[in-house]
Amino acid sequence: VDDDQGENGINYPFIGDLSGLMTSVFELTAGQEPQNERQCGRSTAVVVGDDSFDGTKDIGVLRHMELGDRVWFDTNVNSRQDVNEPVIENALVELFLADGVTQATDISGNLVAAQKTNEQGEYLFSMLLPGQYVVRVTAPDADFRPSPAGQADPDTDDNTDSNGMKVPGQSYAQSGVVTLSYEMEPTDDGADNWNSNRTVDFGFYIPVSVGDRVWFDRDGDGQQDSEDTGLTEAKAELFYGDGSGPVVDAEGNTVQAQITETDGLYLFDTLLAGDYFVKVTPPELYVTTRGGSDADENDSNTDSNGLPLVDGASSSHPVTLAVRDEPVSDGDTDPNTNLSLDFGFARPLAVGDYIWNDVNADGSQDSDEPGIDDVTVQLLTSSGSPVTDLSGTTVAPVKTNDSGYYMFSNLSEGDYFIRVVPPADYIMTNPLMVEGDLDSNCILQDSGLIQTDVITLLVGQQPGPDPDVNQTIDCGFFKPYSLGDRIWLDENSNGQQDTDEPGVDQAVVEVWSAEDQLPVIDIHGNQVTAVTTDATGLYLFNGLPPGEYVVQVTVREGHEVTTGGADPDKDRSNTDNNCIAVGDQYQTKAVTLGKGGTSYDETVDCGFTFNPSMALGGSLWVDLDNDGIKDPGEPAIPGTTLQLFTSGGQPAVDINGDTVASVVSGADGSYYFGNLPEGQYVVQMVAPAGYAPTIAVADPNNDNPSDSNGVPGSNNTVSGGVLILEFGKEPVNDGDNDPSTNLTLDFGFIVVNSGGGAAAQIPTASAWALGILSMMLSLMAFWYRRKQEVKI
Repeated sequence: VDDDQGENGINYPFIGDLSGLMTSVFELTAGQEPQNERQCGRSTAVVVGDDSFDGTKDIGVLRHMELGDRVWFDTNVNSRQDVNEPVIENALVELFLADGVTQATDISGNLVAAQKTNEQGEYLFSMLLPGQYVVRVTAPDADFRPSPAGQADPDTDDNTDSNGMKVPGQSYAQSGVVTLSYEMEPTDDGADNWNSNRTVDFGFYIPVSVGDRVWFDRDGDGQQDSEDTGLTEAKAELFYGDGSGPVVDAEGNTVQAQITETDGLYLFDTLLAGDYFVKVTPPELYVTTRGGSDADENDSNTDSNGLPLVDGASSSHPVTLAVRDEPVSDGDTDPNTNLSLDFGFARPLAVGDYIWNDVNADGSQDSDEPGIDDVTVQLLTSSGSPVTDLSGTTVAPVKTNDSGYYMFSNLSEGDYFIRVVPPADYIMTNPLMVEGDLDSNCILQDSGLIQTDVITLLVGQQPGPDPDVNQTIDCGFFKPYSLGDRIWLDENSNGQQDTDEPGVDQAVVEVWSAEDQLPVIDIHGNQVTAVTTDATGLYLFNGLPPGEYVVQVTVREGHEVTTGGADPDKDRSNTDNNCIAVGDQYQTKAVTLGKGGTSYDETVDCGFTFNPSMALGGSLWVDLDNDGIKDPGEPAIPGTTLQLFTSGGQPAVDINGDTVASVVSGADGSYYFGNLPEGQYVVQMVAPAGYAPTIAVADPNNDNPSDSNGVPGSNNTVSGGVLILEFGKEPVNDGDNDPSTNLTLDFGFIVVNSGGGAAAQIPTASAWALGILSMMLSLMAFWYRRKQEVKI
């Protein structure tokens, strides 16, 4: 190509004895070479015509550049390479374009591979084009951090500073944008090459930490036991080992005091190696527990390192923090962290209050309800063990004073419960009735013991004027109530229990709180469950606390509440009906027990009438084989009108007193009479034209869903016999699984010819089988008779 602008050089590293740049093979032909091209390479010593001179064979030469330097351990974290600071080998170094994301390429267009620092901590990227780059370094170990005071601009050409900057959320360090320009790079960076920059250095350091836990030493033994908890609101401060301060961390920040939370933990991290001590100021009224050990001599993570209080604060002995030389058995495996510096504190607490006569059993202390004296009260741990106070003495049971009060003091923080021996003839009041300082906190246990739920005593968090004393643990007792009587069948619907009227069995009776319609809790703390009546209809709820209740009754289908609905509080009759319909339920008005009412009410009765809804039905079909049994494949007879009568021949009426309308058999031959009361019924129809009844089972009460019950009558009518419907006693194998319906009253018909006889029919498979069976039976009978004759 005779182009005097194009570059014709090819990089051949080795061609025979030559290496370097050369053109591809070309041919020179006199008189045929390009004209008017550049003449810069033409010799004036030889005169050659322009058409015999080729001045287009140009070769371009590109210089490459370098970028690199050193990764080191910045032990004093000043971001300067000081004498004797060690290098970091095997750090991963990557090169990116100025966006910090795109991997850089060399002069040949190849991606620049990542590399690791050598034994001198050095790295070097070569064969680079001029441009802007970003260097990224990942230290070989996770405990390294980028030196905090790195120089953001790497183009300052300082060969002793750190150019690594911390990247939020990342473990690596990254330089700012460094610009490489031909013949513009430093020559005092050890390379003596103005196309090489070896000043992009990265310093890393390893921070150390100290801390652990401020805890409430419940038993004051100077050891963190499993039941001990962290102490909140304690102030932890860090000082240098010589007592000076404030301490400045490795990133130049002043180390601030810390306030512990519920776990009691504190931690001072990002520190330089050196000597320190910790001072802890506990919340008011706390004192140090036993301990004060030196954390450098004892790496225990359960003891207390706090010395006795001085001016309200406890200090540790000085502790020396060294890189990768801290304990790894102190709750973590980090050799740069010392988590064995713990502080234990203790503070006395108290609990108690009042045992009273809850006269109205409402669970609340009323102003006129007196305390009960001489009641035995015991304090136990949450596990049921005897309590030891802060002095090491076992806490003994106490008796209530003349006013009903009791108190347990000098206690450590922890979980407890109060157990009370009930006074004679008293029942514990309901602990769930009300909430507040005047409620009852005792609960009847399955074991029969009366005690409170677990009481947690926490420093400064107790109710009342003294934050270290809980005076709200009260227990009420009262001297119990019953409610009940009878659910009965009011056969004459007069709303009164007559002598011969029976009880309603299987009625579900429930008692609810009249105030909020919630389930009732009995005097033992259990939810009162429903009662299902037997044939007597009697029910009874025992162990009820005083209050207002509603009795709710659920009866089987077909029952309706009778007349009445008297208020059981106003009408004390034991024969009337106290239930009314409320929505789809039956219930009484509020019944009051106690509070001026009675402690035993056996007058709450509910009467019901019984008028269940029932149904009957079946189907009409062509009995092809005239066997009186509906076989698979035998066709239905639709469009036939059926009527329902009583056994006395009167039109039937439904449960609402309305005459039952006639029905027409459907496409599948089925028919259905619904909404019927119990009774005796007859289904009747006019035989479909061209049909006569098949063999029939006269009694339709055999509950057979396959036989025919149609019996011919006068005027071409067909009737099904008297079917008796009884609620809950009807078949469940008739297709609907409902004991209140009978769908077995079926009618089979055969086809008759115009003369009234049975029409010729093509035998079905079942007909052939029947014929063959009949023939075989006839033959057997014949041979049997012959055999008998021979014997004679």
